[in-house]
Amino acid sequence: MKIKGFTLAEVLIALGIIGTIAAMTIPQFTANVHNQAFASKLSAVVSDYENVFGMMLLKEDKDQLGLTEFGNTSELAVEAKKTALAKYTKFIDYVSHSGLNDPPKSARNINGGSSILRYSWALTTSNGAVIYGRFHQNIAYTPNNINIVATLLNSINENFLMSPAFAVPSTTLFADVYVDVNGDSPPNMCGRDIFAFAIGEDGIFYPYGTADASYMIHERYNIGSPTVTWHSNNEQYGCSTGTYNGLGCTARLIENNYKMDY
Repeated sequence: MKIKGFTLAEVLIALGIIGTIAAMTIPQFTANVHNQAFASKLSAVVSDYENVFGMMLLKEDKDQLGLTEFGNTSELAVEAKKTALAKYTKFIDYVSHSGLNDPPKSARNINGGSSILRYSWALTTSNGAVIYGRFHQNIAYTPNNINIVATLLNSINENFLMSPAFAVPSTTLFADVYVDVNGDSPPNMCGRDIFAFAIGEDGIFYPYGTADASYMIHERYNIGSPTVTWHSNNEQYGCSTGTYNGLGCTARLIENNYKMDY
């Protein structure tokens, strides 16, 4: 009786096909796992520090972060910043630099090009993420602050003003930051492991690529359009693997429930 089976050549061909498929799919699978890990860690960092800043405002009975012990302390007073921060959270380190000599952080764009991110302080969180940022003490928007509101309204695109989605931000910029979820480890890329936010005086992290963040950045620096979102995919707030730098990917990621679809 003849025993049926595979020849050595057939087994080798099958193994070759399996190996080829594995070589094609494993890198993408690994990248997806890393991307989801980055997104999950970002969610944790944002949640943790919104709680920290919210607790500061509550405990110190302030309505602006710039008026808290942490926010009102001189930017270069590192030990005072550490003492104020330690009341609300554990962290690995906090460093500060002169605002006139902001050190650059090298990063890559979402399309692989180079970016230089500038910051005047860096906070290494207890889970190893680093928040790079710059402080800005501004007067918060209030219904009675006519000059600020008038200035903002004059700069807003008329068509967008008529949109149901329009709303004057209820806060101004406390700090603009880059959250690097894995520190100096690769890929060091905007939209992958580095994410940009405008932190309001209310302690909320507003993602770059949202209307609120663009309003606050525009009001502080008087640059760009206060109506730009990541959907418009312009150079500052875009999230495109083919063209733009990836800062706006922060909004895209969060709007997509922390799932990277880019």
